[in-house]
Amino acid sequence: MNTPEFEPQFVRPRRDMRCGIYVHIPFCERVCPYCDFAVTATKNIAHEAYADAVIRELAARRAELAGRTVRTIYFGGGTPSRLEPVQLERILEFARGLCEQPELLTEVSIEANPVDITTEALDVWSRAGVSRLSIGCQSFDDGMLARLGRNHDGARAIESVELALSYAMRASIDLIFGGPEQTDELWASDLEVARGLIARRGLDHVSAYNLTIEAGTPFARMAARGKLRVPGEDACAGMVEVMRGVFAEVGVSQYEVSSWSTPGGHSVHNSGYWLGCEYLGVGTGAHSLRVVPGAVSRRENVRGLKAYLDDPVGAGCIERVSAREHFDERVFVGVRTRLGLDLAELEHQFGSLPEGMASQIDRLSAAGLLERVGDLVTPTREGLLVCDAIGESLLA
Repeated sequence: MNTPEFEPQFVRPRRDMRCGIYVHIPFCERVCPYCDFAVTATKNIAHEAYADAVIRELAARRAELAGRTVRTIYFGGGTPSRLEPVQLERILEFARGLCEQPELLTEVSIEANPVDITTEALDVWSRAGVSRLSIGCQSFDDGMLARLGRNHDGARAIESVELALSYAMRASIDLIFGGPEQTDELWASDLEVARGLIARRGLDHVSAYNLTIEAGTPFARMAARGKLRVPGEDACAGMVEVMRGVFAEVGVSQYEVSSWSTPGGHSVHNSGYWLGCEYLGVGTGAHSLRVVPGAVSRRENVRGLKAYLDDPVGAGCIERVSAREHFDERVFVGVRTRLGLDLAELEHQFGSLPEGMASQIDRLSAAGLLERVGDLVTPTREGLLVCDAIGESLLA
């Protein structure tokens, strides 16, 4: 993959200096059996103490935002909606105050569990400036939700989406396919509900994830004992094709491997990751990407809640990333999304491009897997199905 004739020694930040802020809220009522994120299952949440710690970290790391244009703030988890709305409002107000051009902040998102979406919470979130909810529905079938370890039923999931949309917020829903004992009929039923929410309620985004069995999770242990039955790879590929057909009827298309939206309904924050923008991550287990002239680094915060509360600034580790590693990541991630690769931007950042990349782009375009318009190279619908192979070809 790392061709010896292309070894960039220097990297520059993006010309637009765009960045995002990610705030990790680790609290969950329970840990889902497929989850390996940095989460803490507890009923006794230190709401104020955690918000204080996040604000301390933001204050200590404000210099990392100097000269950057903060476009998005994203609260992820865990379950951010479990944090008291007034504490989330405090964090958001402080983070917004760090933006050099707050008028350019275009999206504030919160991941939310359906059971936490109430008129009281929505009142505070709306007042605080939240513009987008990412709602963890996962399914609308009660049996599937039980097998996934969720703490809500299908009716509550639908109700929560409709309530959020009634507040004129953008809303995205998460769905899981390839789940335990999931049939084509169950998946078709979930898609029909999503289709109705799009057509009749104005839902504009769906994140659809193929269930993966992560090491160390309860699902991994069940699979090792032969107690977990999930659809095979071909069946899951068929589920994606069915999803394409259903969503096409309501003007929703795939713009990233797991992301589907109406025109203009894409996630601005997640798009920043795919475009190689910098991001500042705060909270337990949060990650950051920092690009300064000549150097790229990643920071990973400590995952343990107590360690973070004791030292929210120093508890973490920093990894230096070579220019070549960063280039490879940019290419691999770029071909996973219809946002694609801006060759002029890559050349600006890295000084040059691999000698054989242009011919590989031509070859893959002729095969119907890539499209090129000027300096923009994007995967086709067929290309998204084999995006990892495309990335390997472009770096060969």
